[in-house]
Amino acid sequence: MMKRLRIQHIVAAAVIAVMVMRSLFLLSNVSRLQQSGEGWSDFEMMVRQSMVTTITAAGDAPNKGDQERIERQARSSSSRPQHDNSSLTSYMWYQGKPYNPLQDEIPSQSSSSSSSSSSLIIDAVSIGTKFAPLQMEAQAKSWASHWSMRYLFGTTEHDDADPTCHESLTEDQYHKFFHKCLIKQYNGSRIKGIRRQMPTLTFMLKYNKTKGWVCAQQRFAHAIGKVGRFYRREASLPDYLFVQDDDTWFGMDPLTSFLATKQSRSKPFVTAGCHVEWPFHIVNFSFPFGGFGLMLNRVAIERLIKPIYCNNSHTAMTDAHTELVCFRLHENLAGERMAFTDGMSISDVMDRHAAMHPYRNYDDWGDPGYCMLGDWILGYYTNYYELGSRENDVLDYVHIDKSLGYTYKKPLGSCQNHGPTQCRKSESPYACHRMKPKDMVAMTAVDAQKASSRLLLNNSTQTRE
Repeated sequence: MMKRLRIQHIVAAAVIAVMVMRSLFLLSNVSRLQQSGEGWSDFEMMVRQSMVTTITAAGDAPNKGDQERIERQARSSSSRPQHDNSSLTSYMWYQGKPYNPLQDEIPSQSSSSSSSSSSLIIDAVSIGTKFAPLQMEAQAKSWASHWSMRYLFGTTEHDDADPTCHESLTEDQYHKFFHKCLIKQYNGSRIKGIRRQMPTLTFMLKYNKTKGWVCAQQRFAHAIGKVGRFYRREASLPDYLFVQDDDTWFGMDPLTSFLATKQSRSKPFVTAGCHVEWPFHIVNFSFPFGGFGLMLNRVAIERLIKPIYCNNSHTAMTDAHTELVCFRLHENLAGERMAFTDGMSISDVMDRHAAMHPYRNYDDWGDPGYCMLGDWILGYYTNYYELGSRENDVLDYVHIDKSLGYTYKKPLGSCQNHGPTQCRKSESPYACHRMKPKDMVAMTAVDAQKASSRLLLNNSTQTRE
């Protein structure tokens, strides 16, 4: 017995030594990539192969979670849905590879994972721009190539209701638009304090917030609308949907481990890489900092995309959440009621509400207009339409978990991870913001090295037992 254990220990140590050498090799290639800017495709394959080998080298057969995930993927691809442009985003990847649902068959999904969270299926939608496609491509090649990832949807100006907004909107117009939101009061709205937080001209000039940035604020809503329509044509939903900027990087190993502990088939759960709460005396409101991502579990996604009927004669109005949605539509706190007709979902309302308020026509807006930034819109619908579960007994409208990162007077957890330097030394590497393509790939290599170290520790512990 002891001889067999010694042999297993020697084999495991040899495997780990190879993995460590591979990780060091990956890290050495990062500096080469940073200097040359070449080899992205080859390096992607090395990173992905390292992750797969790190997990499977010990000879583990697919566990029960792996098998469930493979079977679910097979069911989701067994019937090919029919799509049109209203449900397709500018870019789309499947497990890190370019994918066109109108033409491509879904490839088989890797079954390599020894993690307890191996049954997770995750989709993500990235808010990007056609002027920087390498940002989303780097996401696809780094964290979106993780074994848990299914679709990465990439959105740009082409997905907006007003795709030429960045060209036709003048600086004078968007300066006046923000000024109007700051000074015009919307009587009767309990969230009118949000309007007073709109950026000033001084802020926009200081941080180089161009008209392209202004136009992108509605892209969050349009992206949610398109993904919602895509899901209604799909046979299955993911376990989680991420919504993030195109310069967001996720530490997928620790993040999936955390999300696996929050899985529920009956309770909605929404969390954020960085949860922002404003002072209660200003406004009873919180939102996910867009650069760190918003994560919704399957129950929350179901709430987001289900058809809503507020006509009392319709039999579909039977559950408490639908009644809550109809009540919120009647309250009309953000002016969304004008965008709703029976049978629409919350994701449809978000999309149409934005489409009805092109920025260049701000003079024609009625009350209250569209005076919210993109991540504020995510916070509004998540909290007031209760996509998540209530997370605070004092603040009525907080339905976003803050376990990963939180900021009130100072940033904590992942909220501190602005840029590659903070990200590398972070003790909470769940999400990082302001990451360039080379930074995302480099951090993925670091993650592979950490996975090797964890595997070494686990094998040593098992051998001693």
